[in-house]
Amino acid sequence: MSIGIDLGTTFSCVAYYQNGQVNILENENGCRTTPSVLAVGEDGDLLIGQHAKDVIGKATNSLFDVKRIIGRRYDDVLLQRDMPLWPFKVEKDDNGIPYLEIHKNEKPLKFSAVTVSSLILRCLKYNAERKLGLEVKSAVITVPAYFNATQRRATEEAAEIAGLKVLRILNEPTAAAIAYSLKGQRLSRRNILIYDLGGGTFDVAAVNVDGPRITVKAKGGDTHLGGQDIDNIIMIKMLEEFKNRHGIDLKGNYRALKRIRKAAEVAKITLSASSVARIELECLHLGIDFIMRISRTDFESWIENLLMATVIHVERVIREANLKKSQINEIVLVGGSTRIPILKNIIKQSFESNTRICESIHPDEAVAYGAAIMAAVLSGAEEVQDMRLIDVIPMSIGVQCNRDYMSVLIKKGTVFPCTKRKTFINSDDFQTSINVPVYEGERVLCSHNRQLGEISLPIQPKRRGESVVDITLEVDYNGILQATALDLNTKKAITTTILYDCCTYTQPEIDEMTSQSEEDRIFDEHFKMRYKQLQKSEDMAYGYKHRLEKVKGSVEPGKFSNLMETVEREISWLSVFPKVSPNEYMQRRRALRLKVYPTLFINLSFY
Repeated sequence: MSIGIDLGTTFSCVAYYQNGQVNILENENGCRTTPSVLAVGEDGDLLIGQHAKDVIGKATNSLFDVKRIIGRRYDDVLLQRDMPLWPFKVEKDDNGIPYLEIHKNEKPLKFSAVTVSSLILRCLKYNAERKLGLEVKSAVITVPAYFNATQRRATEEAAEIAGLKVLRILNEPTAAAIAYSLKGQRLSRRNILIYDLGGGTFDVAAVNVDGPRITVKAKGGDTHLGGQDIDNIIMIKMLEEFKNRHGIDLKGNYRALKRIRKAAEVAKITLSASSVARIELECLHLGIDFIMRISRTDFESWIENLLMATVIHVERVIREANLKKSQINEIVLVGGSTRIPILKNIIKQSFESNTRICESIHPDEAVAYGAAIMAAVLSGAEEVQDMRLIDVIPMSIGVQCNRDYMSVLIKKGTVFPCTKRKTFINSDDFQTSINVPVYEGERVLCSHNRQLGEISLPIQPKRRGESVVDITLEVDYNGILQATALDLNTKKAITTTILYDCCTYTQPEIDEMTSQSEEDRIFDEHFKMRYKQLQKSEDMAYGYKHRLEKVKGSVEPGKFSNLMETVEREISWLSVFPKVSPNEYMQRRRALRLKVYPTLFINLSFY
């Protein structure tokens, strides 16, 4: 039996497809979603899911938000930002990988984010098997579209530990598009916008649906923007209010933080339906009671900037899909945070009045719904075998050349799975290896983009331009990147799965990389022109040097020394990549040609 799993930040959902219908599986408490929580109960038992959520207000130890931690390094700026608001410790191992610490009977228990996720998945698997009366062996598991290779691989690993074979790692907005495609009974061709604001992540995708064919035109989002950030805003306001009243900072008090977080979540839910939320926490700290009144007006003013940040992503995705807002037929709202009234108003005001808001599937269940359909497709269910899914790469991928230039192999918006190859040569004489850093981003300089990893290949020492290496980048169905370097001279190759060595993007970094500002465009275009002229100049200078060495015996020693000195001086000047105009590179090449080429031309023995 195969199922679809939406492994969420705050809640997870499981669905299965049978006899042409998608069914959402309830947990042991009869709920259609299961909290993504692990806790130690008062009796010392390890609790997962609904049981952990039920005691989270009383238990001294609980772990949650692991989706925000999985696949990240300890020094990740976003992880560091969240840590002070969590009621559990986050430490690091010798490799800089974070692990979470809670206590059982006063003894520390340490978990990695992968381990916690595997326990949650095992709980979901057990609940599904109990409901279905069948063994569940495989699943389609969803992740945010902007999850990087490390986060995707870590999610796969968690599923494997839980005893699940991963049929596909599916992007969440794509899963929602699949759900609405089937729910809409495959109507005529239309453009839909998937707006998915969940507990911890935000995804947006422009999708074209044409019967059973689903084409993702463009997508974007933020792996660190969601309902938890709204909770954090309320928490910070509560902490500030308590400090202003009593002069006490509660950020180091884990028990108080736990109660404040739960109160913030309740207030958020209350303010989605009421105009006022009243928070009352007895004996919050040192016997001090805490009472706070939050109006919906205050709440909306606190979160307005966060919600407007999602609109920027929406507009960018529509532009990248080569669509106009008037061409969007439907907007599909997914994720529990879309229940907030001001959010719906912001979305409606951003589009034409005839653009339909779709909420025919429960926002908490739409992603699992689509995952179940994909699981049925991959398992061979006849009713959905005509479905065709076309998904795209969210950001360009390339390799670093000399002078920090990024040579793009896979362009943003490329359909995956895909394989792209490009040939490169050694840039220095007698190199013994070629190191190929792999980057992701939209800028021309690697330093403006994000390094994903690196592949290193030993090569035969040869002069510049004589060692030829074939670089292949391959993105599989799960969006995981693999790189291969092949020495075409020796036929030796090395292959590695590229995992992100650095932290994932902060929102300002995403904005910078995808910025279409005139300043960035002019800089990038000018750099490209300079770099191309530099390459031509270097090729000429090194070529002349090698040729002069071959005709050394046929040229007068004094003349040979002068010519070689001229060439060496030009190579030295080029090595610093001087910031001159492309025309100056061209002029210097003409001057060098006039000095050196006649001697090489006269020496027919060279030819």
